[in-house]
Amino acid sequence: MNTEIVIIGSGPAGCATSLFLSKAGIPHILLDKAVFPRDKVCGDGLSPKVMHVLKKYDVNLIQKMMDLPHDFAAGWGGSVFSPNNQRLDIPVKMRGSLPPGFVSRRLEFDHFLVKQLNPKFAQLIENAEVKEIERKNNGVEISFLQNGENKNIFAKTVIGADGDRSIVRKTFTNWKNDDRHYGAGVRAYYKGVKGLHPQNFIEFYFLDEVLPGYFWIFPLPGNEGRANVGAVMISESAKSRKVNLKELMLNALKANPILRERFENAELEGKIMGWGLPMGSKIGTICGDNFMLVGDAATLIDPISGEGIGNALYSGMLAAEAAVNALKNNDFSANFYQKYYHERVIRCLGKDLKLSYLFQRLCSYPKIINFLIKRAEKNSVFMETISCVFDDMEIRARLFNPLFYFRLLAGFFFDSRK
Repeated sequence: MNTEIVIIGSGPAGCATSLFLSKAGIPHILLDKAVFPRDKVCGDGLSPKVMHVLKKYDVNLIQKMMDLPHDFAAGWGGSVFSPNNQRLDIPVKMRGSLPPGFVSRRLEFDHFLVKQLNPKFAQLIENAEVKEIERKNNGVEISFLQNGENKNIFAKTVIGADGDRSIVRKTFTNWKNDDRHYGAGVRAYYKGVKGLHPQNFIEFYFLDEVLPGYFWIFPLPGNEGRANVGAVMISESAKSRKVNLKELMLNALKANPILRERFENAELEGKIMGWGLPMGSKIGTICGDNFMLVGDAATLIDPISGEGIGNALYSGMLAAEAAVNALKNNDFSANFYQKYYHERVIRCLGKDLKLSYLFQRLCSYPKIINFLIKRAEKNSVFMETISCVFDDMEIRARLFNPLFYFRLLAGFFFDSRK
């Protein structure tokens, strides 16, 4: 087989790449070792960045999600709990009626995205296990196994959307995970959880035993108190302290006074699953001659929230735009992709990732978190910014202005609402 572009992996990053390639009229092939629908271990949170990218493709997709309440729970804010159990509710203000985010199991969300692929330009080959990628003259050859049969595809560019263990990354880069910039996570599904917010606020608990990391409760669609529950921790800390995250999570549900009451009648559904999170606090080589990496394969997970779907979609959109330009210029070189992909990723996502990494480091100090959360609600600068930041670019720009932090800090010491 021959095609212009091959995408390996059909999760959010791969689907986003495909959707925007189709929008530009570029034929391409997607390979995935799974058969959809399939599950993926994740926190299941769909952030405002997810909404931003989907709107750029087709704003009607958000309405389609709202029309599937059994698959998508619209969320309108979040709650943050300090190590000493102080609570801060942060409603998110949006113009219009569309929600800022959703919670959806990856089983449903990824399948939803796959069903949006345009068959006129996108050919999805499932149950396809990639065995080898070899650079050839003017392109790459991908060898894969499907139903016991060996097959090959030649393409001008391969896009690695195949996650943390990306074969594209292993083939074309010397990247190795760094425990200081890597997270370990566990996830479980529960039903019968008490006290979920009526507007589906997602909950973050900065427990002493998890820092620098957090425990979460994300409300799922349905009316039976169902939630995605889990914990994430920086691998360096987990290894040095010999932490078993599964045991830590279960102990927190029994020992923490807030969680103990809310989970006293809750039931675990299925198994507690674990996975790795390559954080965007350190980005290595994400492109080169005839290849680009997107999503987790490009190590773009947010260092403070642990959320990767938004940056996966965003990087897929940028990779599609770079591939379109490469085809127009007949230039698939490392220099071209460095300019049209890597530099754009850093420009569009780099500031957020650096800021998140700074906050992640601050989360190593429980006393700082206790103080900040205690004072945050009285800080009008903080509450205005955090509530509107996802829908107001002028307010969002404040996050990268040093003067904003002077005003913010002043507000933490003085009640700025009086």
